[in-house]
Amino acid sequence: MSRHSLKDYWLTETLRLREEHWGPIDDSTLLHQIRHTNEPVKNKIIRRAALIAQRDGLSSIIGKWTQQARLALWAMAILAVFTGIFAASSTLGTRHVNLLLALVTLLGLHLLTYILWLLSFLTPYHGGTLLGKAWLWLCRKLARGPDATIAPQALVNVLNQNNSLRWLLAAISHGVWVLIMGSAMMTLLALLAARQYTFGWETTILPASSFVTLTQTIGFLPGLLGFSIPPVDIIQQSNAQSLANTAAQTAWSSWLMGAVCVYGLLLRLASFLFCLFKVRQFIRQTDIDETLPAYAGLVDRLSPHSEHIGIDAPAPALQTARHNPAHHNTNTLAERLVIGLELSPRSTWPPFTLAATVHDRGILETREQRHQLLALMNRQTVPALLVVCDAQQTPDRGTLHFITDLANLTQKTDIYLQAGEHGNDRRLALWKERLQQAGFASHQLHDSPATLSEWIEKE
Repeated sequence: MSRHSLKDYWLTETLRLREEHWGPIDDSTLLHQIRHTNEPVKNKIIRRAALIAQRDGLSSIIGKWTQQARLALWAMAILAVFTGIFAASSTLGTRHVNLLLALVTLLGLHLLTYILWLLSFLTPYHGGTLLGKAWLWLCRKLARGPDATIAPQALVNVLNQNNSLRWLLAAISHGVWVLIMGSAMMTLLALLAARQYTFGWETTILPASSFVTLTQTIGFLPGLLGFSIPPVDIIQQSNAQSLANTAAQTAWSSWLMGAVCVYGLLLRLASFLFCLFKVRQFIRQTDIDETLPAYAGLVDRLSPHSEHIGIDAPAPALQTARHNPAHHNTNTLAERLVIGLELSPRSTWPPFTLAATVHDRGILETREQRHQLLALMNRQTVPALLVVCDAQQTPDRGTLHFITDLANLTQKTDIYLQAGEHGNDRRLALWKERLQQAGFASHQLHDSPATLSEWIEKE
């Protein structure tokens, strides 16, 4: 099986959401290029999405959103750099530095958010890190237009399938913190090189021995990398005193820089690289869920047996999927079904008293209802189906595609074009013309209940 890029799955999911919101897209000319290949159906679905995206400009929408997402990342990166500079500058704002307050200012919020991220693995996943969510929010604010809002939602859906969204948002969060810690370290280094500072522990109730233990504990890991740990006598003398000797200042400067480097910069950098590794690992497992209702009818239409067999002829003016009643499922429903499509709210339902052997599925008003019906008919073949349409409305491509998909999943299909008392003959004729172009025979099209006696309860 050939591997596809994340963008391929992203395009496919974007198209699925677009069709879910705006109705099926005309793809009859494209299906002919795909249907007879020997590749798996999943690959055909991805190829169909790529061809439609290229034809309808969907790729440019995703490309534009990607640029906006990068712009949002750049904005957050610039803000992170200034945050690090501000944190370091405020820490060394005076010539005497309180070491405890300096650690809290430079590492306090960082360590708190890092611990909360670690604790999130102990609970069910309900979202991403705060900075990751901020990036998504900013991306949505930059998006403009209905299709532009579908693109980020499609990306979230694809990444959520294999839990890679969690790691991507975490990687963004850790990346921002890397910039904060990195800029803070550079600012500390510049200030310590340009100005002279004294360092000390300041406390009212804690003994001096506690600072010795704390200093040595914090300095252990940085000491392995070559950063200095102040001697015990310097630590004890630094309690509420300003040691002006060069050795003490150098030792404390190195100790403070080491703490920020190890517990801030290196910790976040390692987490950032680990999250990127997990993202790449999970993205390789991305696939298409063929059980989704949106793919129920599409899988059958992309299979070779669903192609209309007949004499080659020029394509009709309106190109729709060709009707093929040859699809049968070994599991057959006992009841015939009747549904309503695109009916006016003032329409009476059902339009007549149904026979006892007919199951009323009601008027399908939402995409979810259509998906549920397609899923049912893919599992069980319907012996007969009656579709009731409002002939006073102009037939749209989405409705014609849906009727064709239903007909491909049933043994017998009748279509009742309900014109009403003041019907429009031109629209009724247009309905019949479009349905015949889609492959329906004239005996399947009805504009009067008189020809539907098998569906009506006999008095």
